[in-house]
Amino acid sequence: MENSNFAEFSKIIGNMAIVYEKELPKESVGLYFDILKVYKIEDVKKASDQHLKTSKYFPKPSELAVLIQPSLLHPKNEFGY
Repeated sequence: MENSNFAEFSKIIGNMAIVYEKELPKESVGLYFDILKVYKIEDVKKASDQHLKTSKYFPKPSELAVLIQPSLLHPKNEFGY
């Protein structure tokens, strides 16, 4: 994502906070953005939609990252396993 995507990203995270009835400090949105900015805004949106359909709890950034990039669950070690 680019910094220009921050408003759209904030809306995505804010809408999830509404659904999960979670108070989200403004600083948290910035932290989520910093962690997830390596992904496309479209992918973050898809991950948030998927999470809303499958989880009862507000996601951690790592949960959204795994939905975008499932290989994060089982990264290969230095030996290729």
